[in-house]
Amino acid sequence: WLLTAFEPFGGATTNASREVLSQLPARLGDLELRTATLPVAYERVFDAFLEHFRDEAFAGVLLLGEAKGRRQLSLERYAHNLKNTLQADNDGRRFEEAPIRAGGPAAHATPLSLRPLLDALWREGIPAGISHDAGGYVCNTLYYQVLDYLQTNEPSIPALFVHVPATPAQAAGNAAYSSLSTDLAKRGVEVLIQAMRAQTTAL
Repeated sequence: WLLTAFEPFGGATTNASREVLSQLPARLGDLELRTATLPVAYERVFDAFLEHFRDEAFAGVLLLGEAKGRRQLSLERYAHNLKNTLQADNDGRRFEEAPIRAGGPAAHATPLSLRPLLDALWREGIPAGISHDAGGYVCNTLYYQVLDYLQTNEPSIPALFVHVPATPAQAAGNAAYSSLSTDLAKRGVEVLIQAMRAQTTAL
């Protein structure tokens, strides 16, 4: 399985998704986990993903990103064909109402059924919910490009994007941020991988 996270952005020195990634084991039961940190850059992120994805045959892809305003792990159902944010990426680029792929579908949906994944997280007491909006920043851009690529080239490989809240250290002193401990987020990712695997092998 391939798991990705993002580098820090917006002047921050940490990224909650990368913190989770750094805590994951190399193996989860009989599953080998490969991890990669990707750039927060609209024009470079997908090529960076492909560099890792093409290394070997993966059974599934789990993409992680940071969303400091979220209170729980957010399982993203859709990626929209839209780049739209006032915040510049780490290359200094920003977009307003711009398509990710001109002429592409307005949105792509993960092929996974999200409710069983959510139930698996809830059984473990992990705060989680389903989201229908991955935003307009680099997270959504990567998700759209990955789903677009897999549907055409590797339709049997499932992919899911999950937004992770800020770490407690990131949220300290900022009332606008919610937080989730890295340990709990890490456990949530492990539960998700197992639940995704069970669902895909049953298809």
